Amino acid sequence: MKDKQAPVYLRHWILIIAGLCAAFAARRHLQKAGHVESVRAPFARRAGDTRFVTLFYPRISEDPESHSMSRKLFLDHMTMLKDAGYSTVGLQQLCDLYYADKLLPEKVAVILLEGFRDTCIHAVPVIQGLGLRATMMINVEAMRRNNHSFMSWHDLKKMQRLANWHFGIAANGNGDVQEQLEYMRERFANIRVCGISGPIDVNHPIGRTQERLLLFPRRDGDGYNSLATDPSCLNVLRVGPQQKHDDLARLLSNVFSKRLRFVDEFNEDTVKLNWTSTCGDTSVRDGVLELSAGPSQSSAETWCAGTHDWSDVDLGARFRVVGGRQLWAYVRFRDKDNYVRLGCDGNHLYLQQRIAGVKVRNLKVLEFESGFSEFHDLRLVIRGRYATAYLDGKRTSQRPFQLDDSLVSGRAGFAIWDPVPGAASCQMDRVFVRRLPCIALIDASWHKGAYRCVAEHSDYLSYLCPNGLRLMSPDAACDIDDHKALLISAAYRGHELTPTVALEESDFRSRDPCTLAGELTRLVQKYRFGGLHLDCRGCQGDGSFAALAEMSATLKMNLPDSVLILSLSPQCYQTCEELLRRADVLALSLEGGPLDFLDDIARPFRLKTLLRVETDEPCVFIENLAASGDVESTIDAVSSAMNIVQSYELKGIALCER
Repeated sequence: MKDKQAPVYLRHWILIIAGLCAAFAARRHLQKAGHVESVRAPFARRAGDTRFVTLFYPRISEDPESHSMSRKLFLDHMTMLKDAGYSTVGLQQLCDLYYADKLLPEKVAVILLEGFRDTCIHAVPVIQGLGLRATMMINVEAMRRNNHSFMSWHDLKKMQRLANWHFGIAANGNGDVQEQLEYMRERFANIRVCGISGPIDVNHPIGRTQERLLLFPRRDGDGYNSLATDPSCLNVLRVGPQQKHDDLARLLSNVFSKRLRFVDEFNEDTVKLNWTSTCGDTSVRDGVLELSAGPSQSSAETWCAGTHDWSDVDLGARFRVVGGRQLWAYVRFRDKDNYVRLGCDGNHLYLQQRIAGVKVRNLKVLEFESGFSEFHDLRLVIRGRYATAYLDGKRTSQRPFQLDDSLVSGRAGFAIWDPVPGAASCQMDRVFVRRLPCIALIDASWHKGAYRCVAEHSDYLSYLCPNGLRLMSPDAACDIDDHKALLISAAYRGHELTPTVALEESDFRSRDPCTLAGELTRLVQKYRFGGLHLDCRGCQGDGSFAALAEMSATLKMNLPDSVLILSLSPQCYQTCEELLRRADVLALSLEGGPLDFLDDIARPFRLKTLLRVETDEPCVFIENLAASGDVESTIDAVSSAMNIVQSYELKGIALCER
């Protein structure tokens, strides 16, 4: 009897198993439809970035209105971001960047949405359908009052089950933000609020909470942020309700610009694409950029798009002061407390630097008798810790001015000021900004023509790393005349003297890292060098890399103000990240290898990497590099090297004489 019933039970089990398989397949299909790719993929850690742009969208409704964007236009925006290769992350990933030292993918966009009910209805399906990430800023007070224009608690409960949504609080000046955070925590224990948008005082205790929140003040900007941006005052690009997606694409392209040279002669209205105004009014009329303070404002500011992390810069403008007392050209501008600027105050030309709110440089470089009401050419060149000022094509001093090099990068732009509101105004009919590549002359034989190269082109040299002094060899006497000549050149020309010391694996077998670091420290202090170039390409093993990292850490502790340049093998880039962090500048030789190797190097390390280029004529190479207005006009070798530097955002070129 049991044998006859067995086939019936077997059929039952087959049906049950088939049903379970179908259920799992359907579940997997649904998950795939709303799947969001993890930003913690391995490539994000290797080829990572510290930059992102924050986009704050208005209310999303079915049809366009004066203060809301239509669902169709929002879909166009999101599709453009995805097709253009932007990765979208939530606020949790930004917290990991600032507080856990975790890199982001390259080309990151952060999407912030206001918590209107219309936005919940129309934007959520778009984000889900495209597999993006976004952050909803919740209006807690509106929820408490059951304001039907905003999301309800029921809406929020449904959204918290979606993996690609993050949440923040929209502070509108009503109620205590700390109390709202606690209220959210009580009602939704599984939701972590990572950010706050609105008119918030950064000195408020909420800014110092252990929760490590991100703050988004409501002020206009271009949305660019990086690891150098204060997380309590992140920049936001407020997207207009009727802004076309192709306009936004051009704006984002400029924000993440890799171009090395920018010239604007204002032949058309390019203000929206090339300039970001954070105060006052910026406009173009009849081929002239007009910068003016508003009726109730004392100042006006405008910034060149895509220059946020520029270090060595050549900035110039043809300008005239229409009204007001001061006009300034800024480079390495971080905020109002950190910058370098050249400009006029009355009839005087000043070069000023401010670090952490303290004015560390205030040099009156020129007194101009006729004033600045007529057009004049102003130019400021910053390279490393040296600045050179020009007025009407003439250098204002024989020697470059020395700066505090703790401020290494920032954006470029212009500002005007006057104590009387509405009085400040200026005009510019031509502006050029050039990102100067760092040029190091490495291992050049001092007696084979390097002297002429240094004498003629020191204005373009950042580092001079000769190997002819043989300072580390106990059996070789140092040519003191060469030594003095190099020091004088460094003092008068504005480059760092960082002689080359070659290190092999045998050096670490005969001496421990701390002993070797002590010898190098005494060498720098004895000859007053600006730093050292350590050629470590002969070190290949993990043991050598660990010893190098230990020695470099000791060197940076002993010589905090000296430049440490490391020439490393490609293998080191793949296995010893700690050593890459220790160096101020890296020099890499591809030696005919594939350029794809550069894709695997995280952007923070690429930004301080020099491409090693061997040449028989360093003078000719530098002449072409310095004189070229763009890459295409140079000789083939220079063009090829600069194309690599520009494409991969390298710091510059290390010229090695064959």
